[in-house]
Amino acid sequence: MWALAFLSSETRRQIRRIGRRYPDGLIKYEPGRIGRILLPRLITDAGHKSLYEKAVAALLAGKRGFSGEIADSALR
Repeated sequence: MWALAFLSSETRRQIRRIGRRYPDGLIKYEPGRIGRILLPRLITDAGHKSLYEKAVAALLAGKRGFSGEIADSALR
């Protein structure tokens, strides 16, 4: 359930803001800053495992926006 929340557009916006970008393109995330990410509330009976599998498959296929849409469908 919470892994799915990390794929939501709301959480990914937060993640983009906390990354430190280096000149060679590397993005570093400090553990303390990751711990401050606020995860959105999800619908409790949304079939999280199935949605997570679909969202990850879309992400691995290069469809980041679609992956976020799938995750967002489980938000309250």
